[in-house]
Amino acid sequence: MTREQYEVYPDVLAVREVKGEKRVLVTTMLDSRKTRKKYLLELYAQRWQVELDFRNIKTTLGMELLRCLTPQMVEKEPWVNLPAYNLIRLLMATMSSSKIDVISSVSGGSFTSAYYGLYGEGTFDDFEGRFLKRDVQ
Repeated sequence: MTREQYEVYPDVLAVREVKGEKRVLVTTMLDSRKTRKKYLLELYAQRWQVELDFRNIKTTLGMELLRCLTPQMVEKEPWVNLPAYNLIRLLMATMSSSKIDVISSVSGGSFTSAYYGLYGEGTFDDFEGRFLKRDVQ
């Protein structure tokens, strides 16, 4: 954020607290007639799922730590990795809809089944050493 962008924001911000079962949400949507509590809680649940999906993508692609050195490249780095993730997910979907039904997960596919689809019966010969006991640090 530039200095000019920062200066545009107000010194004081009015907020509304919305109490859920386990959390208190804070929002700038002040009018409770326009934006109902139930809607905000549903919206938060959807947002939380998106956060989990982003975490999954970052972990899958090894993007917990961005490696680019300039702000412009840091902004581009996730966009470069997303096509690779989509190709992997496409392969996983293809594998889950094919005759492979030995390996599955809640989402209907997994990286294990995608790997199996690529390498067949030899998958499990080195799977433990290459993936399960691999130090990702």
